[in-house]
Amino acid sequence: MQDILNQISQLHHTFIAGSIGTGKDLLASFGVKALKQQQPSLTVYVIDLKADCKENYYDNCADIVRRRNFTRMISETSLTDLFNWVKGCFLEFAQITGKKLLIITEATFLFHKFNQDKDYKSWLTDQVVTYLCIGHSAGAYLWLIGQNLNLESKEIGFSSLSIMKFVLIVSADNLANYDYICRTLFIPKNRKLSIEKINAIAAESPVNRAVYSAGHWSPMPVLTHA
Repeated sequence: MQDILNQISQLHHTFIAGSIGTGKDLLASFGVKALKQQQPSLTVYVIDLKADCKENYYDNCADIVRRRNFTRMISETSLTDLFNWVKGCFLEFAQITGKKLLIITEATFLFHKFNQDKDYKSWLTDQVVTYLCIGHSAGAYLWLIGQNLNLESKEIGFSSLSIMKFVLIVSADNLANYDYICRTLFIPKNRKLSIEKINAIAAESPVNRAVYSAGHWSPMPVLTHA
């Protein structure tokens, strides 16, 4: 597991996937903490669309956190409100000078909502592709955190997505998301393990989870913040 923590603490475009409650945001917070220790001048900007007060401490090492609870109140909030708020966050991030990292939590939810409007979808697609393609040379990095993302679309293209590191957390209690991911290109064919093998790896974990990163699977340890 130390290899995974080392991987995620390297500054790189990253997609962290996993079903609800698997510890995606917690794992990301460990990566941010390590990054800030290594590169104190790095500006970490978090767009939090869930705003769960029980998880606010995950962002203790971030420099800027913008929170609004859209996931539970979307019926009371228009899609235009969501778009304008997210666009404002992107504009604010764009104005930051120096090396910077943009983290979007609940990315699955965001892409799902923006897919309902072709203009919003096009805008978000353009933002993602731009950061993935030229962000590294500009010192701007993107982390997406979500259950899964229907990103393998012709608008974005796998050539852009392949730039991202991919981290997947699989809970033995919920393998449906793993089945979906296995139908994508994020995991090479020779690393798509059977359900039996995933269960065996998860059985070695105190939290009953298996983690994939950089071509390797390993049991997930207990992650706790001091």
